[in-house]
Amino acid sequence: TSVIDQNAAILEDILKVAELGEGLLAKHHYLADWPSHIEAQYVQGELAHSQREYLVEGWEYTLTVTTFVQFLESLFSNRNRKLRKLHNLANAIVVLDEVQSIPPKYFLAVTTLFQELHRQLDTRFLLVTATQPFLFPQEHQVLELVKAPQVNPAIIFQQMNRISLDVSRWQDGPEDLEAILAGFLADIQATPEASFLFIFNYVRESQRAYQYFSDYCEQSGTPLIYLSAAIVPYERKRRIGTIQARGQQGLRTIVVSTQVVEAGVDIDLDIVYRAYAPLDSINQSAGRCNRNGGKVAGSVRLFKQAKRSHSIYDQTFLQITEKVLQETLARNGGSVIPESMFYEMNRSYAAKVHAQVAEGSDASLALIKDMRHLRFASVRERFSLIEQNYTRYGVFIADREKLPGSEEVWQEYQAIVHSGMGRWERKQALRQLRSKLLEYVVQFPQGYLPDVKEQEAADKPFVRLSKEEYPLCYDFNFGYFKAQENEVVSFF
Repeated sequence: TSVIDQNAAILEDILKVAELGEGLLAKHHYLADWPSHIEAQYVQGELAHSQREYLVEGWEYTLTVTTFVQFLESLFSNRNRKLRKLHNLANAIVVLDEVQSIPPKYFLAVTTLFQELHRQLDTRFLLVTATQPFLFPQEHQVLELVKAPQVNPAIIFQQMNRISLDVSRWQDGPEDLEAILAGFLADIQATPEASFLFIFNYVRESQRAYQYFSDYCEQSGTPLIYLSAAIVPYERKRRIGTIQARGQQGLRTIVVSTQVVEAGVDIDLDIVYRAYAPLDSINQSAGRCNRNGGKVAGSVRLFKQAKRSHSIYDQTFLQITEKVLQETLARNGGSVIPESMFYEMNRSYAAKVHAQVAEGSDASLALIKDMRHLRFASVRERFSLIEQNYTRYGVFIADREKLPGSEEVWQEYQAIVHSGMGRWERKQALRQLRSKLLEYVVQFPQGYLPDVKEQEAADKPFVRLSKEEYPLCYDFNFGYFKAQENEVVSFF
C-alpha cells in the first residue's frame, strides 16, 4: 500500500500543477482514507460517509489508484460488491505497473479476459515494466507506445551502465548464515562511504542480520534501519521516509529487509545484496540500487540461500533462473553481469517461463472454462493472487512514545465498541476509523503469540498486547519474534 500512496501523491501533484481541480482522484486499498469530495458535476459539497464508500469502491472517480489484488480479484469474481465497478472499465485506460507480478500460471486467463474487455468494452491496457515479460502470447503481442527506431528497448539497455549483477557469492559463497553475515559486515566496514540494502527471504534471517550489524552501526554512528511485514505499517512507512530523506541528502544508511521493499518502493541504495530468488524478484531488488543514476555505478550482489528458497518460491522458477544466469555468464565470462545484458537475459527468462509455466497452464485453462460456462462462483474460488497457507492473527501494537497516535486511536476504537450506538451506526464509525486503526496492526504467524493471547485472537479481528507480553513476542525495532525457536520463518 505504500507504493499506492507513493504513486497517488505524484498524481495529485500533477493534477495540482495542471490546475485540473479537486475530486478527480481516489485511492482504493484497505488503509486508504476516502476523499471528502468528488468533481462537482456529480455531488456538490462534502460527501457523506455512505457516498464516499459507494464512489471509491465503485471506481467512480476519474482516476483510481488501486492494487493488483483489488483489480484482478474484482474481474475474477461473482460478488456484486466487486462487480459493480465493472461498468467503469468501459472506454477506460488501465495502467498496470510491474505486470510481472502477475503469477505466470494466470497469464493465459488474464490475457484472455483483457482481450475480451477490450473487444466488448473498448478498455485499453497500458503495461509498465522495465523487463517486459511475455504476458501476451505471440499472436497478441503488445505494441510499444513509441516504436523503433525512436525507442528501441534492446539498444537502450545496451547503453545502460547504472548497475551490475555480481553472482560470485551465489556461485562460491558460504551457505551458513553466520558466515554470510560476517562477509557482509566486512564489506560494510571496507566501504564506509556506501549505503547498503540487504534483502533476505526470511524474517528470522533478516532479524538476525539486524542484530549482527547493530553493534558496528551504533559504534560508527551509521543509521541501521529494518523493514519487513513484521513491523506495523505506520512504522514501516516512517522508516521508508527516513531512507528516502537520507538518500536525497547523500547520507549513508544501512537497511536490512525482506521482499517487502521489492514492490516498487522508492528507495535508492549504492549496494544491494539479495538472497537467491527467481529472476523477477532479483530484478525488483535491482530497482532499489542506484535508482536515480548516480555518478558511481551501483552493485547488486546475489548470495546463496538456495537450499531453502524453494519453500517460498516455486522450484520451476528457481531452476529457470539458474539456467538463465549460467547461460548469461557463459556468454559474458567472469561472475559479473553488466546492465547492458539485462534485457536479453530477461527475455530469455520470460520465454522459458512462458513455455514451461504459462502456456497450457491448468490454472488458466480451468478459469477460462468456468468463465465460458458461466460458473462464476468457481472462478472466484479458483483465482487468488495471494495464497494464504498459514494462519495469522491481528495484533494492535501501541506505545505513546514509539508509535505516536497509537494510544489515541485505540481509545477512539474502544469508545466506539463500548458506545450505545446501533449496529449500523457502529459499523460506519468503525469503517471511518479503519485506516487509522490498521496502521498499528501486525499480522502475527500462528505460534508467535503467547498461548492465552492466541486463543483470544482466534475469535477477534485483532487483539492488543499488554506491557508484560511485548518482551515475549514483539520488539519495536524488528517486529514479531518467537523466543527459543530454531525454525526459519518465511513470512515477509
